[in-house]
Amino acid sequence: MNELLFFGAALVSYFGVALVAKKFGKSGLMAWVAVSVILANIAVTKQVRMFGLDVTLGNILFSSTYLCTDIISEVYGKEASKKAVYGGLIAAIGFILFGFIVNATLPNEFDFVDGPLKEIITFSARTTTASVVCFFLSNLCDVWLFERFRKHSTKNLWLRNNVCTIVCNCLENFVMIFGAFWGIYDAATCASIAACTCVVEIIAGLLDTPFVYLGRKWALRE
Repeated sequence: MNELLFFGAALVSYFGVALVAKKFGKSGLMAWVAVSVILANIAVTKQVRMFGLDVTLGNILFSSTYLCTDIISEVYGKEASKKAVYGGLIAAIGFILFGFIVNATLPNEFDFVDGPLKEIITFSARTTTASVVCFFLSNLCDVWLFERFRKHSTKNLWLRNNVCTIVCNCLENFVMIFGAFWGIYDAATCASIAACTCVVEIIAGLLDTPFVYLGRKWALRE
């Protein structure tokens, strides 16, 4: 069941990125990055079993941000892609600050979500704090690496997309898991979750290949 949902989420998310590129161009892709960062940092707090491995959620959403920056780099250039990364950084910081405000606000006698909401936002704030640095550095690395590949050859979009996405996503994943779950789980468990999640990250990265071509085609038309 989880595997079917994973592939379904990949199809919806990646096609959504291509569609946003077609309808809204660069600004739409930048907005997708900002929204995906927030949603992914909520989803990553959930542990699931997928492909026989214990992993965290949020893989597809995180991977979709790399798809966005690769399309932006390919069509609009490196500087535009860097702006998308900065936009995601601002969104993540805003989510953390909003979490503090929500937790500090006192509920009235009719409220029934304060407790569960505090647990979600407090934990998400921690994961978001860990991922702010991870997201920012890994996506800037992706932009830089993608541009290096493109300078050497304008062909083989599939190769630079997959190499950049998978390498940067897996590095980000290890730092993110240890930053978010250190102290909650022991080091061995954190390493196991990170390694297993990297397998899913690789699958997610490979699945976006046709959509980077579709997104580039539609963005160029736009």
